[in-house]
Amino acid sequence: MKFLLLFHSVTFALYPIFYLYSANLGQARFFDVAVSAAVTLLCVVILLLLIEKFIQNLQKTALLVSTLCFAIFAYGAFDELLVSFSDSATLRNIIFPALWFLGFCGSAWLVARTTQNLENAGRFLNVMALAMLVLVFADVARYNLSFARLPAVSSDVGSLQVTPQTGIGVLPDIYYLILDGYARNDILSELYQYDNSEFSGFLEQKGFYIASQACANYPQTYLSLASSLNFTYLDEVAQKFFDLNTAEPLVEMISNNRLMATLKALGYQTVAFASGYSGTELKTADRYISRTLLSREFFHTLINTTFFAALKLPFFDLSVSEADIHRERIRNTLSAIANQNLPSEPVFVFAHVICPHPPFVFNHDGQAAKAQNRFHIQDGSHWGSDTATYRKMYKEQLTYLNTLVKQSVDNLVADQTRPRIIIVQSDHGPGSDLNWQNPEKTNLPERFGILQAIYFSDGNNSGLYPEISPVNTFRLVLNRLLASKMPLLEDKSYFAPWFGRYRFVEVTERLRSPLSSASR
Repeated sequence: MKFLLLFHSVTFALYPIFYLYSANLGQARFFDVAVSAAVTLLCVVILLLLIEKFIQNLQKTALLVSTLCFAIFAYGAFDELLVSFSDSATLRNIIFPALWFLGFCGSAWLVARTTQNLENAGRFLNVMALAMLVLVFADVARYNLSFARLPAVSSDVGSLQVTPQTGIGVLPDIYYLILDGYARNDILSELYQYDNSEFSGFLEQKGFYIASQACANYPQTYLSLASSLNFTYLDEVAQKFFDLNTAEPLVEMISNNRLMATLKALGYQTVAFASGYSGTELKTADRYISRTLLSREFFHTLINTTFFAALKLPFFDLSVSEADIHRERIRNTLSAIANQNLPSEPVFVFAHVICPHPPFVFNHDGQAAKAQNRFHIQDGSHWGSDTATYRKMYKEQLTYLNTLVKQSVDNLVADQTRPRIIIVQSDHGPGSDLNWQNPEKTNLPERFGILQAIYFSDGNNSGLYPEISPVNTFRLVLNRLLASKMPLLEDKSYFAPWFGRYRFVEVTERLRSPLSSASR
C-alpha cells in the first residue's frame, strides 16, 4: 500500500531519464541510463524518508516530492518554449528562473499547509505516471521489435585483398584527426573575414597537401564519419531507414568500421580517444583512451533539461564546470595524440575533437570564453539565431585551436621512427547560417566547405587533388598500402535534415558554383 502512495513520486523522478533514453535509442547507452536512474532513485528515497520524518504524512510527502521532481525536470521544456518567444538573456537567466523557483515554493507551501484529503490527487497522479511509463516503454519496445540491425561492416572488407602492396616495406603509422566544424580557408575569408593563411601555410611548410576545394559529403557528424570510415556513400543505408530518424545504423558503422577492420587485418594496433560524443567514441579500438567510464553526453543532455542548469551562483554553475571539462578534453587529446606510437607495430590513431564546433569555450589566447547560456554541443538553428555572435566566438576558438594543432603536428612530423600518414580533416563546416530542416535557408558552402589536409612522410602527393572529399580519403590511402585497389568515387555532397536524416538532397552542383551565388 505504501508503494502505491509513493509510485508517482518515484515515476516522476525516473521518467525524464527513460524518456531521454527513448528519444536517443541507438545512441544512449543503457549503462548510462542505469547509473542515472540509480543515483536519482537514491536521492528520491532519501528525500521521501527525510520529509516523511518531518511532516509525518505519507500522502503529503509523496506529493511534495512529485512537485519537486516537476520543478526540477520540467524546467527545460518551458525554458525552450520561452526561447522560441524571446532571446532576452535577462529574462532567461534571471527573471524566469526566479519566477519558476517562487512558483515551486508556493506550490510546496500549499501542499504542506492543506488540510484536505490528498488520496484522490494521489490516485490521479499514479494514473498519469503509469500512462507516461507505458508510452515511453512502448516506444522502446516498438523500436527494438521493428529495427533490423545492420550487419557489422567490420566483418566484410569487400573484395579488398588485405595484404600489403609488394615492396611497401615498413607500414606507416596513420593518424586521423577530425576537427569538428573546421571551415575551409575561402569560407573563413568570405563569411568570417578571417585570414587563416598562416595556419594553412604552416601545414604546407610541414609537407601537408591541402585540398583547397574540399567539401563534406554530409552535413552531420554521424553521417560524415560513417561514410569516411567505411569509404562509401550511404545510399543503401538511407534507402533502408528512409522513414526512420534513428542514428543506430550510423553508430554501428562508425564503431565497427571497415577502415579499422582492414588495418587490424594488416597488423595495426588501433587507438581511439574519447570525444564526449557517444557515437564517435570507438571503444572497439585496441586502446580506448578516456578518463571516465560514463558517457558525459547523456549526463550533459539530462542535466541541461533541469532547473540546475539555470543556476548561476558564485559557488554553483554547471555551465562553467562542463566547459572546464570540455576544454581539458580538447587539450589533453591534442597533446597526447603524438605519443601513441609503438616501437614494433604500426598504429592507427583516431581522434574526434569537438572544436571549433560549439560549445565556444576558448578565447583566442586559450583563456575561458564567457559562458553563453547553457552548455551544449548543438549547432546551426539549434544553437541560436545570432549569426554575428556565433562567428565572433567561432573565430576566437579557431585561433586557439590552431595553436594546439600546430603543436601536435610539430610533434607528429618530428618523429621519424617510422613512416607516417597524417590526415587533419573536418567532418563538416560551421553552422552560423544553417537551417537544419531546409537547405534553401542554409548557407551550403559554409556547412560543406571543409579543411582537408593530408601528409605522407615520403612526400609523394600523387593522386591528391583539390576537390578530394572524405569518402575518397582512405580509398586513396589504402590503395597505397594494399595489393588490391579501389576506384575513387565521384565527390558528391548531400544535405540531410536533422529530423529525417536519411532524406538526402544532393547539393553537389550548387557547391561548385561561385561562393556568393551558392550561399542560398
